[in-house]
Amino acid sequence: MTDDENLHRLTYAFITMGSLEVNGRLEELPMDKIERLNKVLADMDRGHVVRSPDEDAFTGRPLPKCLYVDYPADSRTARRGIVKHVALFNWTDQPQCTGYTAGQLGLGGGEVVRDFWTGEAVDLFDGNVCEWLAPRSAKLHEISIV
Repeated sequence: MTDDENLHRLTYAFITMGSLEVNGRLEELPMDKIERLNKVLADMDRGHVVRSPDEDAFTGRPLPKCLYVDYPADSRTARRGIVKHVALFNWTDQPQCTGYTAGQLGLGGGEVVRDFWTGEAVDLFDGNVCEWLAPRSAKLHEISIV
């Protein structure tokens, strides 16, 4: 599977708190893929509500373009300073731009947004989350309050 598809699956498993199946010759797995699996396992904080601002997921094609989790103040993740994870998905074979307003995602301004996988800062567009996604890819953002 391509790197984009691999990140898509890992992102979906992480944000939905779903099951993650790992199989094959793990001793031959490249180190970057092992590091991604370790990151998913290290940041597990299960049992919180997963929400979607994507109306099409409820009224049309049931594959959400966006899912997010708000962490309660007493959760393991919030105690580390992270208040929310936001995942954006492209389920198609074509590139697409996916974005949501700050209001749709429950952002109030002043948040710091980082790419979950790389830790790099993510620029917001007028306070909104918007990403160009390659076919069958995903982005996972980690939101902290300054």
